[in-house]
Amino acid sequence: DGRRRVEDPVALDELPQLWNIISGDMSSVGPRPLLPADQPDDLELRLMVRPGLTGWAQVCGGKLISADEKNALDAWYIRHASLWLDLKIIGRTIWMLSVTGDRRNEKAISIALLVHSYSEVVDLPHSTAEQALDGASASS
Repeated sequence: DGRRRVEDPVALDELPQLWNIISGDMSSVGPRPLLPADQPDDLELRLMVRPGLTGWAQVCGGKLISADEKNALDAWYIRHASLWLDLKIIGRTIWMLSVTGDRRNEKAISIALLVHSYSEVVDLPHSTAEQALDGASASS
């Protein structure tokens, strides 16, 4: 079961991350740092933002998603970051930790993968790729 029981203490390995948030080296919400084996080929987009304690990939699947899915979700988050999205992620994180545990959000994963792959194929800026996808789905 992916749920963390309420009585479980905060993991000790998360304490340095809290210090990094206070000192400004990390954000409370943003792409989580990846293992070296999971690094995407193009790191430029990921390096544009601070890593976070929780993020879109965590609330859309956490440990249940592949490295490619995580990279696509992180890229989607970077392009759509807003205060509202951050508040939504924080709320979902609290809900997941206290009630549901990790669950895959197939819709969010599919959208992120589609936008990510479409942008690579046609070599468009990602906002242009999403507009093209929106237009294609509207005309179908």
